[in-house]
Amino acid sequence: MTALLTDWRHRPTHRRVWALAAPMILSNISVPLVALVDSMVIGHLPHAHQLGAVAVGASLYTFLAWAMGFLRMGSTGFAAQAAGRNDGAALRQILLQGLLLALGLAMLLGTVGIPLSHLALEWMQPSPELNQLTREFFHTRLFGLPAALASYALVGWFLGTQNARAPLAILLTTNLVNIVLNLWFVLGLDWGVVGSARASVIAEWTGALLGLALTQKALRAYPGHIAWAALTLWQSWRPLLAVNRDIFIRSLALQSVFFMITVQGARLGDATVAANALLLNGLLLTAHALDGLAHAVEALCGHAIGARDRQALRRSLVVACGWSLIASVGFALLFTLGGHLFIAMQTDI
Repeated sequence: MTALLTDWRHRPTHRRVWALAAPMILSNISVPLVALVDSMVIGHLPHAHQLGAVAVGASLYTFLAWAMGFLRMGSTGFAAQAAGRNDGAALRQILLQGLLLALGLAMLLGTVGIPLSHLALEWMQPSPELNQLTREFFHTRLFGLPAALASYALVGWFLGTQNARAPLAILLTTNLVNIVLNLWFVLGLDWGVVGSARASVIAEWTGALLGLALTQKALRAYPGHIAWAALTLWQSWRPLLAVNRDIFIRSLALQSVFFMITVQGARLGDATVAANALLLNGLLLTAHALDGLAHAVEALCGHAIGARDRQALRRSLVVACGWSLIASVGFALLFTLGGHLFIAMQTDI
C-alpha cells in the first residue's frame, strides 16, 4: 500500500498522464457526440423507425469496425516501444504494417459485410420500414470502412510516439465534419437516414487523409528508412499479429454484448430499439472519455518498456488507474442526477 501511495503522489507522472489524456478525452468525446447528434437530428423526425434504423445500422457497422480496434491498440504499444528506443526504421515499419492491415481488413469486411447484414436482419425480424432504412444506412456506411480502419492505425501510431495533438486533430476534424454534414444533409437537404450515413462516410475519409498528411511531420523527429525486405518476412509481422489476435478476441466479445442488445431491441419493436440506442449513447460517452486515460497509459507504458524503466511503468499504471476510478464515479453521479435530461435532449418521441 505504501508503494502505491508513493507512486500516486509522484506529480510529474500526473502531468505526463494528463498531457496525453486531456486532449484524447476531448477528441474521444467527440465520437459519441456524433451519435448524440444523429439521435438529436433523427430523433426529432416524426417516426421511431427512423431513429431505430440509425441505431441498428450503426450497430452493424460498429460491430465490424470496432472489432478491428486492435489496429489502434496494437500500433500504440509497438510504436511506443520503437519511440522509446528512438528507432525510426521500426516506427516506419509499424505505420506501414498498420495501414496495410487496415486496407486488407476493410476489403475483407466489405466483402462479407453485406451478406452478414442480411443474416443479422433476418435474425432480428425488424418491421419492413426499419429493415429497408437499415439496409440503406449500412450499405452506405461501408464506403467509409477503409478510412475508418486506417484512422485507427494512424491514431494508435501517433499515440505511441506520445503525439496527442495529431489524434486530436484527426478525431475532431472527422467528427466536426460529421456533425456539420449531418445537420446539412438530414435537415437542409432532407436526405433523412441515408444523409446521416453519407455525412459519416465523407467525414471518415477527411480524417484519414488528414492523418496521412500529418505523418510526414511526425517522422522527421525519428530519422530512418523503411526496411522493405522485412515486410515480406513472416517474422516481422508475427509480433503485431499475435498481440492483435488477443485484442481482437476481447473486442469481439465486447461488441457482441452491445450487438445482442440491439438484436433483442429490434425483436421487441421499433420504439424499443430506438430507446436502447439513446441509453447506449450514454454508455458510449462514458467509455470514450475513459478511453482517453487508456490511450495515455498505453503510450506511457510502451515508452517505459522500450526505455526499460520499470519505475516509470509502475507509476503510469497506478496514476492512470486512480484517475479512471475517480472519473467513473463522477460519471455515475452525473447520470444519476441528470439522466432524464440526457434522454429528453435526444428525442421528443
